[in-house]
Amino acid sequence: MRKSQGFTLIELMVTIAVLAIVAMIAAPSMTSMIRKNQLHSDARAIIELATMARSEAVFTKKQQKLALDASVTDGKFKWLPEQHTSWATKPVNSLTYNMFGFLVSANDRECFILQHQKDSSQKAVIEFFKNGSIRYERSNSTCPN
Repeated sequence: MRKSQGFTLIELMVTIAVLAIVAMIAAPSMTSMIRKNQLHSDARAIIELATMARSEAVFTKKQQKLALDASVTDGKFKWLPEQHTSWATKPVNSLTYNMFGFLVSANDRECFILQHQKDSSQKAVIEFFKNGSIRYERSNSTCPN
C-alpha cells in the first residue's frame, strides 16, 4: 500500500470554493470599514489643521485663517475634501482664530458635516466652538441643537 503525497484535485476545489464564499461574505463589511476609515482620516485632518491654525494664531499673536473652500485664497492653512469625502453641510468657507485662540464667529459654534461620497450614510460631525475647542462625533449624523 502506497502513502498519499498531497491533496486531490477535489479537495483543492472544495477548499477554494469555501474560501470564495467566506470572501464574499466578508467583502461588504470590509468596504464599510474602509469607508469609515477614509472619513475618519479626513475628519482628523481638518481637526489637526484647525488646531495648528489656532496654535499659530496664539504663537504669532495674529489672526490665522483655515480655508475650507477653494474660493478662499488668503490664509496660511487650507483644507479641501479629498477624493472620498465631501461636505454635507458647511456653514462658512473659512474659520478664523484670533490671537487668543478663540474662533472669530458670529455664532457660539460652527458645525460641519463631512460625508463619504460613495455612502452618504457615513457622516462625521465636527463642531468648532467659539472658545477654540473642537468636538468630533463619529456616531452623530446631524449637528446637535
